[in-house]
Amino acid sequence: MNTFTLYAFKSSVGINWDSPKALAASVVKNEALSYINGNKRLLGHVSINIKCGERNLITAMTSRGGETKRVVLNEHAGLGVLFHIFPGELESEEKLNNEIAKKRKNGQVHSVTYMISDQACDLMFNHYDNFVDKLGMHNYGFPVDTLAGEGAGCSAFGVSFLQAAKIADQKQLESWSGSVWVPKKYIGPYSSKKYIEADQEPYDHLEGGDDVKLIPLVLKPGKTKWATPNEEGAKFLSFYDPDTMYKWIEQMDKKWSTSSDYQKRSFNKSIDLVFDYRNR
Repeated sequence: MNTFTLYAFKSSVGINWDSPKALAASVVKNEALSYINGNKRLLGHVSINIKCGERNLITAMTSRGGETKRVVLNEHAGLGVLFHIFPGELESEEKLNNEIAKKRKNGQVHSVTYMISDQACDLMFNHYDNFVDKLGMHNYGFPVDTLAGEGAGCSAFGVSFLQAAKIADQKQLESWSGSVWVPKKYIGPYSSKKYIEADQEPYDHLEGGDDVKLIPLVLKPGKTKWATPNEEGAKFLSFYDPDTMYKWIEQMDKKWSTSSDYQKRSFNKSIDLVFDYRNR
């Protein structure tokens, strides 16, 4: 049986997109807790597993060598990090299998498994080959076209396989996604230049505004708000969120009944939803 599985790893306290201040606070909390609980997935994470006969692919997109933390905490990019392209890389099967096995024991990762057709398998592997051929694995972040092979954030990378195979459920995608207009004043220095080699040095941050430090933003008195579409200098961001995907799986688990169009199973404290998409 051919299957495609999305794994959604939760961050320590989740990511709160209610406001710029709430977003910054959740990142700071996740960073602080990482020294206590060892959860280095500050923004959550998504990985994939495609099983089609003898073909088996387990991987995920991530930033290279701790670049995310460096840019957020040391380069003072503020919310400019949302528009930054990091040096990226594909994670190994061994690393992900070990992390999944460990986090299934305490429920820090859930998953969605899709039974898929041979045609969907071929389209997914073709998408992966195109992504690698176009050097997409070197570019990690939001502002890239994942289906075109430019690069990806971890969530967009995972979702792109459903899209490439033409079996994505629009309601599911909407449940996992969000969008915001980011005010100019919170967008610190960043770079949207793309990488073409594995060992390239990070580019200088020549875009965005002045330094924006997260701690002062978190401690800023009063409320902060996202921008409006016509606000000068505001930038639009649409995204898929691992923590939202993780919570959606828990919600679907609670909603399940014998008449549901999906099945569910568990691995220790981890939930796996199973959808039959073989005839899509």
